[in-house]
Amino acid sequence: MTSPTKLPLFPAWTGVGTAAPAAFDVRLVEAHDLALLVEVHLQQFPDGFYARLGPAFMTRYFQQCFRSPAAIGLIAEQCDGSGLVGYLVGTVDNDAHDRFMNGPASPALAAAGASALVRRPSLWSDFARLRALWYARRFVSRAVRPRRPSAEPRHGELLYICTTAGHRRRGVGAALLRSYVEGAKRARAASLHLVSERENASGRDFYEHRGWRVVSESVTRDGRPLVRMGLSLGGFTG
Repeated sequence: MTSPTKLPLFPAWTGVGTAAPAAFDVRLVEAHDLALLVEVHLQQFPDGFYARLGPAFMTRYFQQCFRSPAAIGLIAEQCDGSGLVGYLVGTVDNDAHDRFMNGPASPALAAAGASALVRRPSLWSDFARLRALWYARRFVSRAVRPRRPSAEPRHGELLYICTTAGHRRRGVGAALLRSYVEGAKRARAASLHLVSERENASGRDFYEHRGWRVVSESVTRDGRPLVRMGLSLGGFTG
């Protein structure tokens, strides 16, 4: 990170905070949030491949993610300053974000990933079976894909959203999602999408209640059924 106090997030959001109801506020991620964000992420998503690579890798991943010019990171925290109650990570232009993560960010991520695999040899088989070929194909496809013309629509992706235990059903997730959608509109994204477990009916209901719709279904490389949901933002273009 280039600053001890503020991550270089999408310029339209620099210095912007969104007040949430009563007990908590939503604001941009700052550098001092990173250690706690990683700790909470590992608690909430322990089975993800990135999480299984350990805290050092997740720290480097989030560092690089928040350097992306097309990423938004949001924190929900208690108004009294007593702690984090939720967070959200998303993009407002997935093509631009992918170019950054597969370009300038890739050496740091590759080094962190290799180091994590050396310390966790049991993950090598999963990496080779589920990830290696996918990463190679994605890298090549991004390298040869022509840059999207500036006039074409931008499409963002909700990567992670989490409310900590003890603070659920209090509007935290809704406030984070609302702030993200507002930020994507400021960035003139045409739509947003997310991928969720097909069996997560409560999560699907949460998004559908806020205008998201299922657009497709798929199965992961390890057999988990997923749904892809989308939200139109009114036809914004670059």
